[in-house]
Amino acid sequence: MLTPYEARDVDELHRIMSDPHVMQHIGKGALTRPEVQDIVSRVAAGWNETGMGWWTIRLKEKGYLIGQICLRPEKDLAEIAIGYALDAAFWRQGFAQEALQAVVAYGFNERSLSRIVAVVRAENTGSRALLERCGFGQEPDVVIGTKTRCLYATRRVDPARPAAAASRRR
Repeated sequence: MLTPYEARDVDELHRIMSDPHVMQHIGKGALTRPEVQDIVSRVAAGWNETGMGWWTIRLKEKGYLIGQICLRPEKDLAEIAIGYALDAAFWRQGFAQEALQAVVAYGFNERSLSRIVAVVRAENTGSRALLERCGFGQEPDVVIGTKTRCLYATRRVDPARPAAAASRRR
């Protein structure tokens, strides 16, 4: 279950975002509670400006927060990017794939995007494999700031075009 960030999510998000193992491939790494609080506060403004932002990923049965996922402008690339982080206890159980597919569908169907990208560190092999399972193709690496990153992208499939032709557009 995906729900937009709310102020009440700070403690649960901090549990995930302060874990060095979870955050090893994300930004500068583990975050403090004030940093998480600041992010949650800024996310509401992003939703209001772009109709995109961050969601929490929750277990449907109990509502337990197990991760986060976003769809947002990637200013360094002038693209719309997806990003995610999941509590390590829930890795490799299909939750990230389910959330990724739902957010990509939202981007294409509700926001009328034609392309969505993901920027990934080369050593993050789990995330790279997940993106490929979800139909993202690897593109030439990009440099963001001083760091080289892997770029993955997926495009909206036009129902009028055969799937094979659409996959060649990547």
